[in-house]
Amino acid sequence: MGVKVYVVFYKPEAEGGYKHWAVCLEVDNEDGSDKEYLIIQANGSQGRFYLDMALKKPEDSSKFIQKAPVFNLCEDAAQQIIETARGLRIRNEDETYNCQDFVMDLLKAIAQEFFDGNDEDNKESIAYYVKQRKKLLRRMDGFA
Repeated sequence: MGVKVYVVFYKPEAEGGYKHWAVCLEVDNEDGSDKEYLIIQANGSQGRFYLDMALKKPEDSSKFIQKAPVFNLCEDAAQQIIETARGLRIRNEDETYNCQDFVMDLLKAIAQEFFDGNDEDNKESIAYYVKQRKKLLRRMDGFA
């Protein structure tokens, strides 16, 4: 059991626009029943983004493209991640800021929250995160 953290990619609202990014928590239930999903995202438009959280499976959206795994964390991580997201500053004053920046900021904050760079037990998880982060950075601002 645990919490899997993914970046989810959605089709843009308008043709030729930016792909929408969100973070998804996939939480295993203790009783082995269906998983629970929480989407954490910056919704809105330029200069008016806001934190949005919704209990839904990303694949249920008609705009879903794919999801990319980033972290596999302990079972009690979900609440900490929610609190981290609530404390994350949404940079509406930055003209180039968008949902993709929010996702990258949140992933960085999660890594700082859960991993100590000198932690031998998490070396593989840290290396995987660094590899995934580099892939995501190459995809930023990607038009559909």
